[in-house]
Amino acid sequence: MTARARLWAAVAVAFGLVSFAGPALAEPGELWESTVEMQVVSEMGSMALPAQTTRFCRPVDSDWSEPPGVPEDGDCEVHDWLMDGQSASWSMRCTSPPMSGSGTMTFDGSGGYAGTMNVTSPQGDMTMKMSGRRVGECDADEPNRQAAEMEADRAAMMAAMCDESVEGMGWYAFEAPGGICAATHKDPFCTRMRTEEGYLALAAQTNEQSPVLSKAGAWCGADPEAIRSELCTRALTSESLEFLGRNCPAESQVLAQRECAGRGYTALAGSKYRNFCSSYARDAMTASETPSSEPQQPPQEEEKKGLLKKGKKLLGGIR
Repeated sequence: MTARARLWAAVAVAFGLVSFAGPALAEPGELWESTVEMQVVSEMGSMALPAQTTRFCRPVDSDWSEPPGVPEDGDCEVHDWLMDGQSASWSMRCTSPPMSGSGTMTFDGSGGYAGTMNVTSPQGDMTMKMSGRRVGECDADEPNRQAAEMEADRAAMMAAMCDESVEGMGWYAFEAPGGICAATHKDPFCTRMRTEEGYLALAAQTNEQSPVLSKAGAWCGADPEAIRSELCTRALTSESLEFLGRNCPAESQVLAQRECAGRGYTALAGSKYRNFCSSYARDAMTASETPSSEPQQPPQEEEKKGLLKKGKKLLGGIR
């Protein structure tokens, strides 16, 4: 980008090519049309920007507190604004890019104004000629409503995404410190963690590199093993067979003794326990026949193997 182009860009960014920054306060409003012509003088010579015309809405009968053309960002500010009858004067300073200036404008009393602003910056000196006229009516509160609607849409979209993350127990959306749903959806997440579906979803994300279940438990102030134990107790009562078979060896052994013992595969035909009993027997056979590569098993694993061996003896011919 050439130095001349950078200067044009700085001017355009700093002054927004003139949109009115006054706050939209209430209905009804006045629709104004503003035209700005800018002349820049620098070491490279003089250049003129094409005239820019924009429209803005301001509250009816409100006092002017800023000149039209002040940028809407926080890099520039107007100070020493003075309104004397139909004339106004002010000063302005900007930080990025650095510049300062002053201006005057006069209202003609019939819905129009004209003025000039002179600005000094490291890139050069600028003169802005401003003119404007009232062209109709408008809704002065519309920008506020549009902003509120956009914020509501954004909030609704975020809420829907976080709801889905709770449903699927997507830990990535909650993991501190950058979890985008942590502030609003912690309670639903932690409540769902205590359900069969929530616990299983977190367990499916857990591995040696990413201990999601323990991380989520610490965040929720809960012990995953205690949750599993509680869920297994409930699953035995409600006969949630799939959860029992996958997560609850002790409770599975109790149910197998009650519903499977002494009953062959054919005898279980039509029974809701048929698949459970068959899977339990198969797991018991596999566990007892597979040699262990570890000299000693952790207590919990040893207990599990003992239960499965008992299950093999208990179920006999069920395959």
